[in-house]
Amino acid sequence: MSYLLDASGLLNLLRRLGEDIIDAVKNQNTTDIILHEAGNAFWKEYSHGRMELNEALRSLEFINLLLRQMHVIKIEGEWPLYVLENAVKLRITFYDSAYLTQLRNLDFYAGDG
Repeated sequence: MSYLLDASGLLNLLRRLGEDIIDAVKNQNTTDIILHEAGNAFWKEYSHGRMELNEALRSLEFINLLLRQMHVIKIEGEWPLYVLENAVKLRITFYDSAYLTQLRNLDFYAGDG
């Protein structure tokens, strides 16, 4: 089964599986937005005193390692136009539409539920 993971889903899996996540995400899908999302999450943890800088840097480095195991869908070319059209049609954010637009042939695990 193929999944499209967003940062929330990936970080929840990481909390549950630890380093075993490497095999779990191999050949799964995400968009290139995920690195910005994860980086922002680690920054937020650091800025609220819940994570040291070295831990945030190691965590982001690990996310990079995971992304090398995954299919990362780049937001480029005509694709952002379709994303924006779907966002307008569905009355959702561009961010949410970026994931939903990719769902044509994938199962989605958002990890927030």
